[in-house]
Amino acid sequence: MKMFESDVNKKEALDKRFENPEVLELDEFPKGRVEIIDLDPREKKTEIPLMIVPGWAATAEVCKENSQIFSEELGRRTITLNAPHGIETDPQEDIPLAELRKAAAITRVMEEKNIEKVDILTHSEGALFTTIAAMQNPEKFRSIVYFSPAGLVGEDTFWKLISRFGSDLLQQWKDRKKSPERESKINAALIEALKTFKNPKMSIDEIMAIADLQIQENLRELKQFGIKIVIMHPVGDKAFPMEKMQKMVDGEMVNGFISVGDARKTGEVAETHNAWYLTPRKYTLAIDSILKNFDEKK
Repeated sequence: MKMFESDVNKKEALDKRFENPEVLELDEFPKGRVEIIDLDPREKKTEIPLMIVPGWAATAEVCKENSQIFSEELGRRTITLNAPHGIETDPQEDIPLAELRKAAAITRVMEEKNIEKVDILTHSEGALFTTIAAMQNPEKFRSIVYFSPAGLVGEDTFWKLISRFGSDLLQQWKDRKKSPERESKINAALIEALKTFKNPKMSIDEIMAIADLQIQENLRELKQFGIKIVIMHPVGDKAFPMEKMQKMVDGEMVNGFISVGDARKTGEVAETHNAWYLTPRKYTLAIDSILKNFDEKK
């Protein structure tokens, strides 16, 4: 598709926003650093902002195109967080500190931005700490869209989880040549992941939390609070297999469960765990249609 000069200018402006994000630097408890990319279109279709919460070892950079489509094309104020290991917070019994730190980053950004109510799009490990943040302040959340969420496949172990993620990444690597755009996004995600792994202890603690935490009962509570819960899950996700998730999720937990990317029917590349940012337009539009439905049911 040919890009016009105005499109090029918009892309350059967006790149600069991600290269020079707003920084929340906390020098006293809770210490930490959160980078914020707040894309606020002039003409908004809703006053409720959308917060994008990336998963493990992912940064705001990997979902840049999703953010751009949501804000510039779909008229949603879109706030993307970049806090790979969260910020300091007080420990709590039975909840891994690694996830509490990330939940604290979500809550602090909402406070800094004076957000009264938010929609959340979260991916993978993000399901865990987004759920924690919502349990702590349910009145602040209108809806949560979980894409390929952690915490819903039943009993797990560190090494089983590592093995499944390895299989999923191998599938992505095999399929990379089928789309130049996909290959560049896989490469970019790998580079960003290496940046977050500069603190290996925290990264390993987070993997252990992904294997240990389960959120089924939390989803039931959040739905009872009136928060709209939707799961969107690729059939080809090897990290969190569909067959395991379907055994764990029921109608008391969610308002909708959408299975996507069945290559057996379409003949396309099998959509795996990171499909939402590897095929950004397809899934951004689909998620926007879910949020529109909530907008209309105010």
